[in-house]
Amino acid sequence: MYFMNKLDTVSSSLPAGLSRVDRLRKLMEENDVAALLVTNLTNIRYLTGFSGSAALLLVMYNQSILTTDSRYEVQVKEETADIARSTSLEIVVSSPSMPDAQKDAIMEFIGSSGIDSLAMESDNITWAAQQRWAEVFAENKLDIAFTPQGGLVEQLRLIKDSNEIALMEKAAAIADEALRESIPTLDGSPTESQFALEIDWWMRRLGAEDRAFDTIVAAGPNGAKPHAKPSSTTISGDDAIVVDFGATFGGYCSDMTRTICSNGHLNGELAGVYDIVLHAQQAGIDMLKPGVKCADIDNACRNIIENAGYGDNFNHSTGHGVGLDVHEMPVLSSRSESELQEGMVVTVEPGIYIPDVGGVRIEDMLVITANGSKSLTSSSK
Repeated sequence: MYFMNKLDTVSSSLPAGLSRVDRLRKLMEENDVAALLVTNLTNIRYLTGFSGSAALLLVMYNQSILTTDSRYEVQVKEETADIARSTSLEIVVSSPSMPDAQKDAIMEFIGSSGIDSLAMESDNITWAAQQRWAEVFAENKLDIAFTPQGGLVEQLRLIKDSNEIALMEKAAAIADEALRESIPTLDGSPTESQFALEIDWWMRRLGAEDRAFDTIVAAGPNGAKPHAKPSSTTISGDDAIVVDFGATFGGYCSDMTRTICSNGHLNGELAGVYDIVLHAQQAGIDMLKPGVKCADIDNACRNIIENAGYGDNFNHSTGHGVGLDVHEMPVLSSRSESELQEGMVVTVEPGIYIPDVGGVRIEDMLVITANGSKSLTSSSK
């Protein structure tokens, strides 16, 4: 299949009948937050379904307001139709020629609400932006105290619902198929950049909205760099090739890595390294289930690599959460204090990198189930 079947499309990333705004309000009450200004566009999309590039969302206990500009007048109504009816969400569309119009709408809404404190997403808003907000309220003689608040929406995003998982499964399937379609081009000895472009082209053709991140193709010695950028280096038949890529579908990301060789088998030291990494990855996957500490997953993978004598060559964490962003909480690292919960989607991606020789990384994306995990990645290893 070259093009995505229309039956595979998903009209909205928001499940019917589920109000994420109301769930946020419960968290706000628990944290004594009367009003929260959401400025992170990914968080706004998660809460309302709106995917435009300009928006502000103010959430209070009994009402909320989403502002954008007139470029998105039709889009915002389409994407928020269900959520607006169920959560008392007011939509305000301003002119893009008036850069402060969205702030003014928020300010007027707060002024009429009688609140005296506004929480802002501390991980997203800059000090300069906070100062501009203070100036707007001061000019309008509103005495509002600003408080930093981080992680409330992200806390909700940790656990994926069935609709989110379905979107991520589709994104992963697109990436799997793109790799299968791209492999034959290795017979023509492409450059790293050409092979990366081939994968990207196939993901788009198969229905991806975009890449989840810049595709990594690292052949031969370049594979020793975990985040190598594709270059003009020609891929030879004997090269180990680290390929790390993902697709987005319905706003949600996939993430996978395979270490492949165009002649079908790895040679020399990397052949043994591949088996070690594969064993380490499986050890981590076998531990995935609710209640397990993320640090223990990292330790399980790391211990196998260290015992094989390559501990110094595994220089990144074992995995991370995936969702609307390709890197989300939790982090599967030795320093993590998080525990896995049912509905989380994480990667398990140990690697070994040997300077001047090359590298091996194997990565799958998995959803945590009630009793273990389910892989959303299906490419062979």
